[in-house]
Amino acid sequence: MLKFIRRKHVAIDYDRREVRMVVFRYVRGRPVIVSLHRAEIPEGADSRDAVSLGGFIKTLVADLGLGGARAVMCVGRSQAVLKSLMLPTGVSSDELASMVQYQVSRELPFAADEAVVDFTRGVHWDTAGAEADGEVTTVLAAAVRIPVIETAGRICDEADLKLERLGLRPYANLRAVYRSVRCEPGERILLVDITSDEAEIDVMCDESLEFSRSAAVTSPEDQAGPDVRRIVAEVTRSLQSFHATQPGTEIDAALVAGATGLEKDLVAALSESLSVRCELLDPAGGFAVQTSEEASSFAAALGLASVDIRRESLPFDFVNPKRPAPPKNTRRIKAIAAAAVIVVLLGAGALAGSSHINRLKTDVNKLTVKKKKLLKTNKSLKRISKRVKAVETWADADYRWLGQLAHLSNTLPEAKALYLTGLDCSPGKVMLTGRVADSETVSLFAEKLMDMTGYEVRPKGTSAVRDKFGYTMQFRLEVLISPDARPVVTTSRPAETESDK
Repeated sequence: MLKFIRRKHVAIDYDRREVRMVVFRYVRGRPVIVSLHRAEIPEGADSRDAVSLGGFIKTLVADLGLGGARAVMCVGRSQAVLKSLMLPTGVSSDELASMVQYQVSRELPFAADEAVVDFTRGVHWDTAGAEADGEVTTVLAAAVRIPVIETAGRICDEADLKLERLGLRPYANLRAVYRSVRCEPGERILLVDITSDEAEIDVMCDESLEFSRSAAVTSPEDQAGPDVRRIVAEVTRSLQSFHATQPGTEIDAALVAGATGLEKDLVAALSESLSVRCELLDPAGGFAVQTSEEASSFAAALGLASVDIRRESLPFDFVNPKRPAPPKNTRRIKAIAAAAVIVVLLGAGALAGSSHINRLKTDVNKLTVKKKKLLKTNKSLKRISKRVKAVETWADADYRWLGQLAHLSNTLPEAKALYLTGLDCSPGKVMLTGRVADSETVSLFAEKLMDMTGYEVRPKGTSAVRDKFGYTMQFRLEVLISPDARPVVTTSRPAETESDK
């Protein structure tokens, strides 16, 4: 037991420019971090060549006294093909592994015998909500080409190490985040992990990986390294893909990891672009590590080293993948696999239908808003049209209203006998209201007007009134004027007053 406790292990993560190593050991099955080490790859070594890189790591291993130690490494997101599957519930682990192998082999962009496939149960971005009815099991499968795995083994052989486990980098980062950051239930976290080659963009919630994408931010010939604007553009593009299949979801917080020198600028840029809280990931406290190194770049390596071997294993391990046992009942496996295909098709149809319905609802809401605006505009146009029509009617009637009004004024009795309180003109009609001293005055006015061609007078009622000026009746008369009416307009000189003399 004492020998087991003191045996050291090393977790290795690297990119084009540097190697990051976490030395740890197990105490009663639980990992204890011993130290962190980071070294730039010299010009004579090539990170793309297993022999060259392994030789450089061997010098680091020798300096640390780790010769013969067991190593844990990870595969980057860009080197793995992820496929989310929906499979029937109630099957054994061996049958589940067989179904995964069968289903994934049909969807890989290369031959199935060219890769190692492993899987883990969990919700991914295109299967979210599929387990709600309890009839399916959601599985995320990962396929990595065999040469990638052989390269990791060759690096360890050259470095005098034994490759014990080979995980998937996004899941290693996920372990580091939830070990280092306190997250509320349902809080959705965006992690952007920058290396000298690429940016890994992960969305995680409740300790599950919902979305993962790798984006190249430099080319092998680009010596300037990654650029903040390019990384922000890739993050925006990734979130658009995520939100397209997960409508209504929001990012609650963002974390940035790495040691390229761009991390602080990227934190500020993402805070402004996403309008969410954004911070630099510092996993040192979560792993109780005291180091002078910038711990942010060690997130993946620390996540690899955090597995409690008494109770768990890596979600993905391409050295020890979950393989199906030799089938005892081939007919049952084929039947279950066929059922799995049907479940996948039904699930895909349901997800597509849900997405289509969401788009239709969005279109309906937009059209409803547009309809309200058009109704409001139409109401205003109707008022304007009514006014225009009235003006056109007046213009077309050609009643020469100034002459007609002058004619009515000349025909009316003097004010001592009758005076108007209201006059309302419309095409072919004038409504007069006023007061008179007696009813005979109204009759004489109507007869005088009707004696002229083109005029018709219709009484609209009278009522008795009494005022201090001696008027005893209130009247309403409707005067109809035909287009043939010819007003008689006379002019007279006003009576002279004393001031005119």
